Amino acid sequence: MSYGEIISLASIPIIAGFIGWLTNKIALFMLFRPRKEVSIAGAKVQGVIPRRQPEIAEAIARTISTHLVNQTAIEQELSNPSIHEALVNGLVDYGRRYIAECIGELPGPIRVVVSATVEERMNRRLRKEAEEHLPKLMQEVAPALASNIDFRQRIEKEIVGYPPERLESMIREIAGRELRSIEIWGGVLGFVIGLIQVAIVLIAR
Repeated sequence: MSYGEIISLASIPIIAGFIGWLTNKIALFMLFRPRKEVSIAGAKVQGVIPRRQPEIAEAIARTISTHLVNQTAIEQELSNPSIHEALVNGLVDYGRRYIAECIGELPGPIRVVVSATVEERMNRRLRKEAEEHLPKLMQEVAPALASNIDFRQRIEKEIVGYPPERLESMIREIAGRELRSIEIWGGVLGFVIGLIQVAIVLIAR
């Protein structure tokens, strides 16, 4: 086997690997570009993700509103101890200020009778009532939130209005390593196919 033949055979897997890598790179590039529809030789061309952004938005919004943001999820979040405590504290604080304002408007002699001890008892009672009835109130509020707030439409609207370049940047930031792996594996598979071609040529000789 001549030196030229060796070089030719050795170049086959290298060229095949390069073609495999380049093919995958172009395919990934065309997921995002061109961002706006262009006409090439009479054919309309646009990146897959920009072209299908409304369908992608609808699918994501449907999944989130069905499985993630629904009445059950809202009830679970509202029953979260930290949220429950924050709501109770807010109600008690509002009630305390309201009681203090009411007492402040009373005539002087009556204000003396309504001592700080009485006010504190009223505040404790208010906290007790809030802690007792708030869970039931949240159970009544959750269905109203789920039925009156169209999470699906809001999510879909946000995604559809998302600039294509920012959507591409977000996807590349999240899946950048996987996208690079696809490019590399294209080169690896191309190189392996080239080796198989070399083996076939050598066997056929």
